[in-house]
Amino acid sequence: MKRPGSLTAALLIAIIAPVLAIVLLAVNFLTTLGWLNSIIDGSINKTNGESSTDGIRTAAEGAVVVGTGGFIALLVLFLICTVLWVVCGIKMHRGSSGARAFLTVLGILWLVSGVLGLIGAALGMGALRSYIEQSYDMGIPTSFDLWGYAQAGVAVLAMTVFLILAYLPASTNYLRAARR
Repeated sequence: MKRPGSLTAALLIAIIAPVLAIVLLAVNFLTTLGWLNSIIDGSINKTNGESSTDGIRTAAEGAVVVGTGGFIALLVLFLICTVLWVVCGIKMHRGSSGARAFLTVLGILWLVSGVLGLIGAALGMGALRSYIEQSYDMGIPTSFDLWGYAQAGVAVLAMTVFLILAYLPASTNYLRAARR
């Protein structure tokens, strides 16, 4: 039986989506790091003209250390998941229904995390932005929202399309035939 185009498209998503997620994670981290460094170097002032306090600078320095550690941990996790995802995508492409089942579980988890990320970003960033803009002479860079929404959007869009492609009748028929 000829491999359906839906499985080839699903394989492409299985390769591109996690790599794109890693790139977006790195860009988001670097943007955040730049913003925190502007707090540390004192270039952000309170709205009343006072310079940032030592406490705020210390908190920003701590956030850089914790954020860098968190970024490294997330990057390692993303890399491990990417390898698993791509290997299983290749196995599914070759006819493994077990790989499709595993990718379905991961895909649903990634999809749910993307939806929660969209909701959390909308609610959390609004409150944080309001506080920062009322207290300091600069706001949170708009790119925070853009990169965060891009990360969540990739998860929601890619996983929705991936799951649909993986379970189209042509894909299911191919995987059943490959099992025999």
